Amino acid sequence: MDIFYRQILDNLSTALLWVDAHLRLQWINPAAEALLEFSENQAVGQQLAVVFPCVRQMQQVLQQQTVLTEYGVELDLPTGTHLTLNCTITPIFTGQSIQALLIELVQADQQLLLSHENETVSQTEANHLMIRGLAHEIKNPLGGVRGAAQLLARALPDDSLREYTDVIITEADRLRSLVDRLSGPQMLPQKRLENIHRLLCRVSRLLQSKQPELNIKQDFDPSIPELMIDSDQIYQVLLNLMQNGVQAMENQVDKKLLLISRIHRHMVLSKQYHRLCLRVDIKDNGCGIDPQLLPKIFYPMVTGRAKGMGLGLSIAQNLAQQNGGIIHCKSKTGETVFSLWLPLPL
Repeated sequence: MDIFYRQILDNLSTALLWVDAHLRLQWINPAAEALLEFSENQAVGQQLAVVFPCVRQMQQVLQQQTVLTEYGVELDLPTGTHLTLNCTITPIFTGQSIQALLIELVQADQQLLLSHENETVSQTEANHLMIRGLAHEIKNPLGGVRGAAQLLARALPDDSLREYTDVIITEADRLRSLVDRLSGPQMLPQKRLENIHRLLCRVSRLLQSKQPELNIKQDFDPSIPELMIDSDQIYQVLLNLMQNGVQAMENQVDKKLLLISRIHRHMVLSKQYHRLCLRVDIKDNGCGIDPQLLPKIFYPMVTGRAKGMGLGLSIAQNLAQQNGGIIHCKSKTGETVFSLWLPLPL
């Protein structure tokens, strides 16, 4: 393959594989490396059947000498990742004979994920604009009520009557605190370089100090560089997500929390394109989230727990977005995965 054209293909976000007429891999681009989770050095020279299941379709293209697109190809990677792909196979001719096959792979759920992310970002922004406007309208009269209760307490002739004004002041303070929590952080992120694994380990130690029986396993990619983030905010995000997983397993004897970190290429986060991104998966083996509740879990005051306030995930999503990231969730009975995506510096 010409070096110039290879440089172009290497910079595409579409996963591409190049195989010869004997179905032996000759080249893959970085997007395919990221998608299939193996390097070009591992892949080149191997039979395609070792890494990809569509050999029957390849034979069909070789025989009919036409382009073929296969939708909904299921692929389970050795790492446990499950992919649903759309696969287009294009024959490359030299004269009248096929010299090679070019394979394009697109995640079938990628467009759906992008659409869902845009919807999540827009909804989160709208929610916080509404909440902050509502908070302003609540705080003004609330301050008046509290001030009036303080003046009334000073004017009461009987100290025993101050018990009632104390209730007014206490409840006003509680309501103001709730409004502040709903409004989210008021300060802009103070970003600096931080190792995401250090934050994950800090949260793990905190949770295990409270619940020694908690089994936390780590599957980290040591090549992940430091990120430009607000350490305190992302620490709070990880704490909220991991606590959520622990709470989902509170009625279980065997409590397992798996932490996974990986690098991904060519992603759109919070409506911005990034060449490199970090993905942190927090996977628990709890009871799962009600499918009807799942689309709403990042809304304020939405919770599936009897004693929950429904603020933890809403705050986590807001903080992630302030750092240029996003949180997604997938859940089924016995497995819930919260995925935190953050941009990586080049």
